[in-house]
Amino acid sequence: LDILNETYIVFTSDNGFRLGQFRMPQGKWHVYENDIRVPFLIRGPNLRRGSVREDVLGTHVDLMPTLLGLAKSNATIPSTMDGEDLSQMLQLHDDKSRKKSSVLIEYIGLGDVIRYGHLEDTYNNSFRALRVIDETQPAGRRNVKYIEFTNCMEDWNFTNEPLEYELFDLDSDPFELVNIFSSNRLSLDFIKKLQATVRRLYNCSGQTCRDFHSLKATTTSLKNNAHTNQLREQVKKS
Repeated sequence: LDILNETYIVFTSDNGFRLGQFRMPQGKWHVYENDIRVPFLIRGPNLRRGSVREDVLGTHVDLMPTLLGLAKSNATIPSTMDGEDLSQMLQLHDDKSRKKSSVLIEYIGLGDVIRYGHLEDTYNNSFRALRVIDETQPAGRRNVKYIEFTNCMEDWNFTNEPLEYELFDLDSDPFELVNIFSSNRLSLDFIKKLQATVRRLYNCSGQTCRDFHSLKATTTSLKNNAHTNQLREQVKKS
C-alpha cells in the first residue's frame, strides 16, 4: 500500500530548554531563544528531501492548519484556529505576499519557582512578545524581539502599562545580552509599530489573526495614550 510514503510525520517539541544560560541552572519559563525555539521536522509526500526553510516563521498554532493544507489544497481553516497554513512554503511554492514576518509569544508566570537555589520564575515574569524575522526590513530591524512584562497577579491581561520593556537585535546580539529598547538605535516610530503589532496579535482570534501577516499591516500611528507616552519617555532616557 506504500502507506509510509503517503503519510506526513512531524517531529517537534512543546518548548526549548535552558541549561545554564543567563546563570540559571535549568528551566523553560523565559522569553529568550533557548527557551522558545523548538525543532520542527516533517517528512511526507510533495516535500523535498533535505530541504531547510530557515526563512519560514511559525509556531505551534500553525501546525494544525498546515497539516490540513498538506492533506487538502485550499483547505478551510476552522474559525476556532488562530494559526496559518504554511503548507505552500513547506512545499516550496512560496507566496511571499502571504509570508508572515512576526509571531506572538506569550506566557503567564507560575509564581516563585526555585531550582538549585535560583529563583527562575515569578508572577512578574509574565510577558507578551513579538518575534520578527523580515528580510525586507533594513539592517537592525530584520531579526528582532520586542517584549512587554507584567505581573499576572495584578494585570494578567495587560490592561495597564507594562512593568518592563526589552528589545533585542538578534543579528548583532544573538545571545540577547543588550537591551536596546531605550537606545537610539531604532526609531520611535518603529518601536511604536512593534508595540501595535504585539497588541493586535495578542487580541486577535481566528481569521483576524490570519489577515495580519507583518509589520507592514500595522499603522505607525497610535493614540496618544498612557502606553505611548511612557514608550516615548523610555526612549528619550538615552
